[in-house]
Amino acid sequence: MNRKYLNALYTMTITTVVFISQSVIASPHENFIRERMKDRLTEVVELKIEGIFIEGDDGYLHVVPNKKVSGSVERLMTMENIDRKEVYRTIGLKATPIMIAGEVGKMRAELRKNN
Repeated sequence: MNRKYLNALYTMTITTVVFISQSVIASPHENFIRERMKDRLTEVVELKIEGIFIEGDDGYLHVVPNKKVSGSVERLMTMENIDRKEVYRTIGLKATPIMIAGEVGKMRAELRKNN
């Protein structure tokens, strides 16, 4: 299997585990974000496999340098990153009141790098 496919599969698995583990204690707002992210997941994974998106060291999606993307793909990435920021913020608040979204995103990116 190629590396892009494995990375996409890993991301999908981690996302699913996070969704399942958080769903029991999630607020309605968190459930709303989770559903939006789940609705985008297939398209995000496909764009990663195609080499359009990469996972940045900050835990957010980025367009691969020198790739031209349509406005709809750019909007998809922006919406995913907005929701990721909210998820990271929520996780940070549950983990410790002083943790901020950027730290959670960087921790997630570092975990992905080491696996």
